[in-house]
Amino acid sequence: MDLDDYEYKMPLLQRPFLEGRELGLRKGEVKGRAAGRAEAKAEAILQVLAGRGIALSDSQRERVISCDDLGILNIWISRVGVVESAKGLLG
Repeated sequence: MDLDDYEYKMPLLQRPFLEGRELGLRKGEVKGRAAGRAEAKAEAILQVLAGRGIALSDSQRERVISCDDLGILNIWISRVGVVESAKGLLG
């Protein structure tokens, strides 16, 4: 099934594909851009924590690096400047 011609019934599902079309991107490129944004956000979180002298365990670091949920990453970004510990950031 080719999703480029699919008629989406829910605007929430349609939006990412329409945004990609506006940019002239194919399906894989849209997913790639989202993955790149997630990776950049995770790296920013790690840099801020390092700059603030907040240490992470290996499992905490892996949790941040492997997170691909932009919503969760945005929550962590909003907290990273005010938390006292990695545990406080990751919940």
